[in-house]
Amino acid sequence: MSKLPYTKKYPERKIVLEEDGWEIKVYDKYVMMDRKGFEELLRRGRFYGLYSRVTGLDN
Repeated sequence: MSKLPYTKKYPERKIVLEEDGWEIKVYDKYVMMDRKGFEELLRRGRFYGLYSRVTGLDN
């Protein structure tokens, strides 16, 4: 999973969903996580609005 080239401008905040064991790295409003976790959070409606860009989604 590649990092966004401009993430160093923003402080990194980690959100850990303890009940699920997923760790989401948040750079400002940009989110990096794997596709399975992203789809699962969308399915549950628990993405907390942090979805400006998700990396690692190969179409």
